[in-house]
Order: sequence, then C-alpha cells, then structure tokens
Amino acid sequence: RFPSGSGIFVSNEGGRRPLIPDFAASADPSLSFDSAKVLFTGKARASDPWQIWELDLAGGAPRPITTFPEDCIRPFYLPDDRVVYARKIAGRLVIETKELASNKTLDLTHASSNSLPTDVLRDGRILFESTYPLGSEGNPEIYTVYSDGSGVESYRCDHGTSRHAAKQQRSGDIVFSTL
Repeated sequence: RFPSGSGIFVSNEGGRRPLIPDFAASADPSLSFDSAKVLFTGKARASDPWQIWELDLAGGAPRPITTFPEDCIRPFYLPDDRVVYARKIAGRLVIETKELASNKTLDLTHASSNSLPTDVLRDGRILFESTYPLGSEGNPEIYTVYSDGSGVESYRCDHGTSRHAAKQQRSGDIVFSTL
C-alpha cells in the first residue's frame, strides 16, 4: 500500500522536514481535535508490521497505540479518548476501535471484504469504504457505522461506479473519488 520509505513531512516557511525522522516509514497522518497530537501509521524498523502511533506535536517521542503482529493502518481520533483504524485479521482489513486508557478493542466490521475508515463524521459515525454489496468482490462503496459497531449503512443507495476516499467537508458535504 505504501512505497518503500514513505514518510510524513512538515512544511512551513523554514522548509520541509520529516515529522518522524527516525522511523523506517510513516503514512496516514490524522490530527487530534485540538491539533496538539497526530496519529499515524508507522514502522519503527523496516521489518516491523505497520502499527498506529501517536506523537505530541509539542515534542517527545512517538508512543505506540497498537502492538499487534498484524498490520494496522488508517487511524482517526474518536471522542472519549478512543481511536479507530483498520487491522489486518485473517487476511482482510477489519475496522476496529480502541479505548486508549483501557486498551479495550472492538471490531466494527464483520464482512468478508476489506473495510477501511476514511473519516469520522461530525455526528460521530465512522465513514468507511468497502465493496458493494458488503462481503462481495464488487465495486468500492461508501458506508457509515457507529463507533459501537451498530448501524452499518450505505451512505448512498444508488450504487453506481466505485466510490472511495470519502471525507466530510466543513459544510457537512461528503466528497469522494470515483472511477
């Protein structure tokens, strides 16, 4: 999914620099609600699986959020000191939440196809992409799910061409890519 040596960079009037220079690779940055921290997908060493990390932007070392033997990617913050991400389980990507204080996890998707979170909506639902119909080899489609795992719904019901990479704009509109 990521090219070898992928990285997250900070760019400002002083130039461009890697956000996590000591990591073998990093991707998928997601700012906290107050913009004080960033979640990211990273590999401390090239041989490590992809994991979710958090970095305090005021300084300090990255701290691991996940430490699974499987890859974890695409993190986002949720309210109540929780995060959501996709974890590779039995060969497929499953959307999972984690309570940061207790380390308790909860699988949100149970389809036989891959599911990837793309955003957290203002109402708290998780926007994600998977195939239509769920569990098939069909086209990518946009869905939502509540952070407790209830209420999985197709975001649009016209099921046209593939839709993916959905994000909510400040206006509340959902923007996405299509083929």
